[in-house]
Order: sequence, then structure tokens, then C-alpha cells
Amino acid sequence: MARNQKRFLLASLILVFAQACSGPMVRVDFDPAENYEAMKKWAWLPAGESDPKNRKDRNDLIERRIRSAISQDMTSKGYAKAFTDDADFLIAYDTVVDQKTSVTSTPGYVGTSMGAYPGYGYGRAAYSPYGYGRYGGYGYGVAIPPQQTVRSYDEGTLIIDFLDHRDMKLFWRGSFSAKLSRHPTQQSTTDTIQDAVKRILAKFPPE
Repeated sequence: MARNQKRFLLASLILVFAQACSGPMVRVDFDPAENYEAMKKWAWLPAGESDPKNRKDRNDLIERRIRSAISQDMTSKGYAKAFTDDADFLIAYDTVVDQKTSVTSTPGYVGTSMGAYPGYGYGRAAYSPYGYGRYGGYGYGVAIPPQQTVRSYDEGTLIIDFLDHRDMKLFWRGSFSAKLSRHPTQQSTTDTIQDAVKRILAKFPPE
């Protein structure tokens, strides 16, 4: 039984570790030929058809949180905000929500045990006034077949783009993807956005 329990525990730990590894993810892509050291000033990309402000599903509260988080982080890095014509590069961002499906597998399990323990009992007088013996003990476990649990959830992605102000060429992109909370609060939403922006911009400039 102990061996079966150890195998079950090991399988469970592997499953938990795998689930933990499927958490928030940061991705970065960039042009290594760009002169990042010369970049000192930035500005927002002028509004266009692809700008989040022009989308019907936009949320102005979310937009302000994202812009505030980006501005604060860029300032902390020593970059100055400027007018579009004076900026060394432009910053744009976008948000995407995708519906995902997660499958959680639970390994099957069955356990058995047997053993013995000493005990005392009364016997017939013709044989012996007392008798000493051992009582065997048996146990059994319920068999649980392998199971799979399928759940649907929303995954949100924040994308931050850096573009050359002269030709609008994309030279750096960072993104953060994570499972969205079903019941977010005002504070949790702000914290999530700030954390996402911080993790993305931690990769800029590229080393």
C-alpha cells in the first residue's frame, strides 16, 4: 500500500508542477540591428485604424490604466516623453482575449494492505487456560480510474510595440499572456495591468 501511495503522490506532484508552469508568460521579439542606446525620447503612436481607441469593445478605464503603467515604467527607466515629431521612437499597445481550454488529468489509484498484530484470547480449559495468538488484518482501497477534467477560460494578452518614428517600422515587441479572473476587482485589475507592463518592459532595452 505504501508503494502505491508513493506512486500516486509522485504523479500528483508532477501534475501540480505542470499546472504551475502554465502560468503567466512573457514573450519578446526585436531587431538586434537597432541602435537602442541612442533612444532617449518616446511618444504615443498617433491614433489610427488599428488603435485600441477606435475599437467598439474598448474600455476607457482599462486604456487609462495601461497608458499610466507604461508611462510610469518608461519614466523610471530614464526615457522622456515627447511630442511625436521630436520622439526617437513611438509606443503602441493592444489587448487580445482568447478563449482557451485546459485539460487536467488525474491518475488512477487503487490500494490494498494486509498485516498481523499480536493479541490475547481465552481458550477452552481442556486445552489451556489462556491462549496466545496473532490476528491477521486485511484492508482494501477503492479503485479510482484515470479521469480528465475539461475547463474553459479566457486568456488575456497585452502587447506593447515600439516603432521607428520615421518609417513606422516595428523594431521591438513584448507581450504578456495570463488567465483572466472571472470576478476581477478594481484593485486586482490595476495590479494585473501594472504587473504585466512591468514584466514586459523589464525586457527593454534588449541585452
